[in-house]
Amino acid sequence: MRWWLPTQKVPAEWKDYVARQRSAALRKANLQTVPLLVLDTETSGLDTKTARILSLGVVPIQQGRLSVPHSQEWIIRQPFEGQAAAIHGLTNTQLAQGESEEAVFRAFWDLADGSILVGHHVGFDRKLLSLLCQQHLGCKLPHFWLDTARLAERLELGRHVREGVDRKQFSLDALAERYHIQPLERHTALGDAFTTALLLVKLLAGLRERGVERVQQLL
Repeated sequence: MRWWLPTQKVPAEWKDYVARQRSAALRKANLQTVPLLVLDTETSGLDTKTARILSLGVVPIQQGRLSVPHSQEWIIRQPFEGQAAAIHGLTNTQLAQGESEEAVFRAFWDLADGSILVGHHVGFDRKLLSLLCQQHLGCKLPHFWLDTARLAERLELGRHVREGVDRKQFSLDALAERYHIQPLERHTALGDAFTTALLLVKLLAGLRERGVERVQQLL
């Protein structure tokens, strides 16, 4: 069974949703025109087995431009977070008054429809969002994903360089400095999503100069 297929009963629209996210047309789409949804999460920890998403920020990119009016940040209702205020600026009161995980996930699900998902060192975010999808729909997110850290490595070091890469040189802060981007509200979901989106636009411009124009060239 393919990994994105449901493991339990899910809404009837699931098959159509999966088909849209995995379509050949989307794979072959031009990176300048395909809808991109840049995301970032702030979480309670770094262990995917125990961490919970505290906030989720998204910045759509349409026709190569950030769609600021459609950017969104959700705070998810959680019962605790002792260090959240110090690290993410989220208080226990904010978390207690946030939206439910299911409500946030379903809003994200609707916004992500038809988009390539993008993040920086996105594996952790991808895992947690897939776990939410598994929990609420019995399946993993079917989307194509891009990682701005990997795109930067490819642009600067070449397509096949994987060994010995200094991860610190490809952190969001390091790349923002290298590409002359002023980080916005670091360690908030929406602020980091905006910074990542600005970085993505610059990286795609550089890759386009090297003949990388289609989604499938980066998957």
